[in-house]
Amino acid sequence: MIVDQPTHRVLGPLEVRSAQGRPLPLGGRKPRMLLATLLLDANRTVGTDLLVEVLWPAARPRSAVANLRTYASTLRAALGPGGAAIRTGPGGYAVEVAPDRLDLLTFEELVALARRDPAGAPAHLARALALWRGPLLCDLPGSPVWDRRVREISDARLAAAEELSDARLAARDYPAAIAGLRDLIAEQPFREDLWRRLVLALHWSGRRAEALRCYDEIRGALDTELGVDPGPELRRAHLAVLSGDRPPSRSPPRRTSRSAWPGRCARASSLPTCRTSPAAGRPSPPSCACWRPRPGRRPSP
Repeated sequence: MIVDQPTHRVLGPLEVRSAQGRPLPLGGRKPRMLLATLLLDANRTVGTDLLVEVLWPAARPRSAVANLRTYASTLRAALGPGGAAIRTGPGGYAVEVAPDRLDLLTFEELVALARRDPAGAPAHLARALALWRGPLLCDLPGSPVWDRRVREISDARLAAAEELSDARLAARDYPAAIAGLRDLIAEQPFREDLWRRLVLALHWSGRRAEALRCYDEIRGALDTELGVDPGPELRRAHLAVLSGDRPPSRSPPRRTSRSAWPGRCARASSLPTCRTSPAAGRPSPPSCACWRPRPGRRPSP
């Protein structure tokens, strides 16, 4: 059984709750960083050297290993007998937690269930995404040691959200699809595949004028901010609106690559979001050597 309220949570601020729903005190920043690192790779051993790097990124104290043992002991006491078990093994530590007791594992199980059960996919994916309470471990300073895993998990959330949009489009649940796509576009304003879905969803729901305005909005943003034209998939969606194409009768809208700029490679298209210049408040172009603006144009300064 997959529960919707796991007791250990990393999909948002780090949080552990008792069986009665009461937040458990986990101590200061270093014990919390230790627990977060272990939960990101739950049920697998994390090496002592990596844990030391997370807790003391600038300079490793001589007592680091002893301090690590102390923090692990502190966490065991805080979690109690009903919480996740922190084990010491050869070369490192591991946290043992059941899938239904950690929101990350619950999320992964629900996404996997959605892919095995297409008919129930919208419900499974909606439950999975509802587990997110904010950016991953957003109350902690983070660590370069986490970067790969954080990127994997964040990409999995975006993929699940896109799959939910596609499932809702296939089911012709256009209001829900439109709402979800607008949320995704707010996070990634230059992802043309998201705009393509939104244009088609608006059109198929009978909001043709709004679909055309939506296309004009992203076309203008791409031209003004990046000096590029819409890609072929987005242009085809625009033509579908102009010609009054009907929605597919059976299959969901075809999933396309995340490419949003002419000349972008697959590596660039996997960038999770556009960066914003703090000084100018403008999105920066993708940080990929293969990206190029339209000939004769330069991105806005």
